[in-house]
Amino acid sequence: MKTIAAISTPPGEGGIGIIRLSGPDSLSIINRISSKKIHQPHRLMYAHIINPKTEEIIDEVLISYHKAPRSYTKEDVIEINGHSGLVVLQRILEVVLICGARLAEPGEFTKRAYLNGRIDLAQAEAVASLISAKTELARKVALSQLKGDLSAKIKAITDEIFEIFTRVSASLDFEEVEELDRQGLLSKLTFIKKELDSLIQSFTQGRFLSSCAVGVIVGRPNVGKSSILNGLLGEDRAIVTPIPGTTRDLVSETIDISGACLKITDTAGLTHAIDIVEKEGVKRAKKAMESADIVIFVIDGSEPLSEETYNLIEGIRNETIICINKIDLKQRIDRRQIERLGKKSIFTSAKKGDLSELKDAISKVLLPNLDESHLITNIRHKEALKETASQIAKAITNLKRGAEEEIIAYDLKEASDSISEITGKRTTEEMLDKIFASFCIGK
Repeated sequence: MKTIAAISTPPGEGGIGIIRLSGPDSLSIINRISSKKIHQPHRLMYAHIINPKTEEIIDEVLISYHKAPRSYTKEDVIEINGHSGLVVLQRILEVVLICGARLAEPGEFTKRAYLNGRIDLAQAEAVASLISAKTELARKVALSQLKGDLSAKIKAITDEIFEIFTRVSASLDFEEVEELDRQGLLSKLTFIKKELDSLIQSFTQGRFLSSCAVGVIVGRPNVGKSSILNGLLGEDRAIVTPIPGTTRDLVSETIDISGACLKITDTAGLTHAIDIVEKEGVKRAKKAMESADIVIFVIDGSEPLSEETYNLIEGIRNETIICINKIDLKQRIDRRQIERLGKKSIFTSAKKGDLSELKDAISKVLLPNLDESHLITNIRHKEALKETASQIAKAITNLKRGAEEEIIAYDLKEASDSISEITGKRTTEEMLDKIFASFCIGK
């Protein structure tokens, strides 16, 4: 297999930049361009990188040699720790390529770690999740998956399916095998189906760790929407004035809500717009509300609730939190009207800056009953589990109606194939190319 190389640190100026090599020629290549011979593994060696053609010194570096199979890829790996800067790292990479390595494709180091059996496919994907984690909780979940916690759960279910498949297949192949205990198999398959459904359902929460949930703050003009956005962010991001209609366009920022990533957007006030700019702002606000995962509808508690606002809230089909603001003022809102809407409601004073109740309500919507160890954060995993659950459901139906063992065995084989895609026991080249293409070069 060809030796690959790439810059493994982000572009830009910094203290250290790393060029990584992996493959059978890694050691010979570094010894052609290093001022000192590298031969002892798992140690740092101070040296200079030298252009072998001109003998020009390119950089002073620290070199580490990770001897196969005790390396990230289970191949010989060299890491050159040089000074971080686009020119110097590019020059080092150039002489590495001149000496026989080829430029690595996106994610190719991790792909080799998978192909060489160091990690499974779910763990490989967790590497990308760990790198892109936007919150502390996302980091913890990705690290749990990288350690193999999710893979262990998937393997346990896979083994259960395969054990049942083996028993059904044996009844086909050997006449002396006793008749199938259909009721016992039905009980086991029903349990497996519940496990699968639980994992699939966890994606509702898990997707907010791998990608941001979308939240919008809506309401009539001058109810305190921008003040609430600023309070959630902890900074003055949106302009706040006593003049109604200050916000004309969408104002968005990303925040961490109890570990969930939330892209929160302040919108123009929902009103009968007069000028063309205000009309466009209201149009964009309504469009943002339709596609949001969570709608924070702000109401001024110091004013009666209008029929128009009531009807607006009642028509929202997305997850909604009614935020009754300005509770520091004399209240004129009829709370019984709010209760009739049947939606979550909280009371705040953005002016006083205490939005802890709102943050808690958002957290409960995005991350209810979180189980960090067995959480599906990857859409590919979810789709594989859905297909597995569908095949198990078919096997259950066929068992109940007394279908032939061949049919049940086929359902179980399909289920086993589907779930095996998660950890990479069953893959295609197209699938692997698609997965690793989303990685950065050098990882």
